[in-house]
Amino acid sequence: MDSVYDMKNQTNVLNRFTSLQALYSMVEGGKLNFSDPRWWPDRNDSKLLDLYCKKKDISIRILCLAGDYETISFWTDYADNGNGCCIQFDRKNLLEKLDTLVQADPDVRHRKTMYLKFKEIKRFKELQLDDIPFCKRWPYRYESEYRIIKEFAGYGKADISASINICIRTDIEKITLGPNIDDESFKEIREDLLKRGIKKVNRSTVLKSNTWFKKFSHLL
Repeated sequence: MDSVYDMKNQTNVLNRFTSLQALYSMVEGGKLNFSDPRWWPDRNDSKLLDLYCKKKDISIRILCLAGDYETISFWTDYADNGNGCCIQFDRKNLLEKLDTLVQADPDVRHRKTMYLKFKEIKRFKELQLDDIPFCKRWPYRYESEYRIIKEFAGYGKADISASINICIRTDIEKITLGPNIDDESFKEIREDLLKRGIKKVNRSTVLKSNTWFKKFSHLL
């Protein structure tokens, strides 16, 4: 077992905040693609992973999922500034699929990310080398990130890829479209996704919610 991983600290959901382009790529191809961390905007994250890869003489691809429900930062940072979507996976189905993948490929690992403060000297000392891909700085703790990694022999490889097969009808619980998508586009996209087999499609109300106003009706 990984040294400082708390098995009790599990995620409630597994969400993927992304663009509509990435969504349709998944729906049409039936695959959820991993990314190359060398091009991530968080340079602390990508640099640490690069040092890890150099140490082990490997290359790596990673799939990041949010282990919590929506925040405005998820929409602005990962979902095309509110014009993308949130894919909510069936947590049980996806974790079972990942466990099966790990059994077939020992170079695949998955678990919840740890968020570390600089002053937590004891926690840093308890870390093992293979903990590194699952470590992030404390300011990112709101993400409750769940990571799936795939390692490849040889450092600096560019022509590699990794993905997970996704069944639209069983692995996806719902799609939430971004709060900045206009009404007409929402109706068109929703209708199209439902035709393709998505069970439920709605739109985020994080920027506009009639329910929010109704909660104050006894005062206003």
